[in-house]
Amino acid sequence: MKKEVAEISHSIINNVNSFISCTANGPYDDHETELRITAHVLCICAFLYEIEKNVSLLQPINKLGKRLLHSESYRPNGYTCICRNKETKDKTNGVIGQAWIIEGLIEAYRVTKNRVYISEAEELFLLHEFDDTCCLWHSRDIDGRSRSIDNTFNHQLWFAAIGSLLYEITNNNKIGNQVTEFCKNINRICKIHRNGLFIHQIYPNMIRGKIKFDLKTIREFTYSMSGLPNMAYKENGYHAFNLYALAILEKHGMKEYLPENIIKKSLRYCENRQYMQSLCSNNHYTDVNTKDLKACYLQCNRYGFAYNVTGFEMLYISYVFYKRISLELANEMYNKQIYFTYNEEKHILDRNTEDSRLVTARVYEALRAFAEEKYVY
Repeated sequence: MKKEVAEISHSIINNVNSFISCTANGPYDDHETELRITAHVLCICAFLYEIEKNVSLLQPINKLGKRLLHSESYRPNGYTCICRNKETKDKTNGVIGQAWIIEGLIEAYRVTKNRVYISEAEELFLLHEFDDTCCLWHSRDIDGRSRSIDNTFNHQLWFAAIGSLLYEITNNNKIGNQVTEFCKNINRICKIHRNGLFIHQIYPNMIRGKIKFDLKTIREFTYSMSGLPNMAYKENGYHAFNLYALAILEKHGMKEYLPENIIKKSLRYCENRQYMQSLCSNNHYTDVNTKDLKACYLQCNRYGFAYNVTGFEMLYISYVFYKRISLELANEMYNKQIYFTYNEEKHILDRNTEDSRLVTARVYEALRAFAEEKYVY
């Protein structure tokens, strides 16, 4: 295991009660409840247990698992969980907010084999209506009402990835069929730029929406070439996160259904120096969302190393797609992550980030590689 990953993980475990708190969802400055960070820390404990077999970790795993199970204040109506409180946004954070919680419950079950965790994870997943026509999930409100389809691609992709982990354990055919149909239709749902960078939004199902989407893509390309605010800045920050989700699907039963053309092209983009340059630059003025966010004084892309922990994500991506992306690139990305964000004295990621606790907790994304196969970099 990487030295810094071990230091960060053990620092969190040693201070678990004081570490968990409400977070800000990185650059978005949302008031997040403590559920997401609880789930991430639970994953850290579970992955460390898989690696070290330290029985002292069973206590925090069960304690954190019970927090997710018995959080009536965050699940007041018995439906979906309150992940954030912001007047202009939903309380569930689309489908991805619920996926974070399901992920924590899955890992609690994997270690303890307590069926209550996996039953709760199944129930929460299946609360989300699956549209058979466009092969996407609807958000579910905390009062039980089914809302519109979550049209952010990384949200849908992450929900599918966590669904594949759930299906692998439960063999629930309803979950398996939904995830399979999503994967089969990624080529229709997802679009990538010519260079291989993922486009942030879902490709619409209706003709009128497709025309608007295509015109917007052309406009975005023109803006990016002219240095005007556009989506490319944000899309670069999320690129590895999308690949990480695809890696989970590849590793956990969905390999035969994934689109080879998209995986090949998006992996190749990682080798593009333009990608590294975008991650290592603070060109936030080119971000189309900058007007809605706080001023940014970071030295790197606020959605990349500063939020989506790209350097940690590349460890797992290179592990799963090890013949298709270089280990040298993964190590370079990892070193950049440490360079920009790691505080060696405190063993946390509090440099060049707008949400240090949440970003530190996302070390679990690196731990997954070591836990699954004891892979040594």
